[in-house]
Amino acid sequence: MPPSSSTGSCFCNAVRFTAAGPPSTVSVCHCAMCRRCVGSPGVSWATFRRDALTIEGSPVWFRSSDHARRGFCGACGTSLFFETSREPHEIDVTVAALHDAAKFAPRYHVWMASKLAWETVGDSLPRFREDGGSLNRQG
Repeated sequence: MPPSSSTGSCFCNAVRFTAAGPPSTVSVCHCAMCRRCVGSPGVSWATFRRDALTIEGSPVWFRSSDHARRGFCGACGTSLFFETSREPHEIDVTVAALHDAAKFAPRYHVWMASKLAWETVGDSLPRFREDGGSLNRQG
């Protein structure tokens, strides 16, 4: 079970953060943008209330689409955050950047339609062709 408060950082500790309260959800994204920005076939994200996240240091922000931006450490390159104007009160944090990452098990997979053909997803979590808010669940 995720803790009531969590801390995390980039690899070099230039950017640190604290999230008060548990995440509203944890998911694994398989979209091409997440893969390319993070450098991994699937990216685990923990979603927190934006006003519950305190950031120390200065992440660099990159606008990745007309509605979203991604935050990373300018010194070591660690991917840290994802924000979208479609969910202005939330921010996603890469689970791997959390100091207690093992406590943040995903609840579902999103953007399975974009998953790499060779990637094996061996769990029985719910899977969505696109985002988890859509009604396009796939087996």
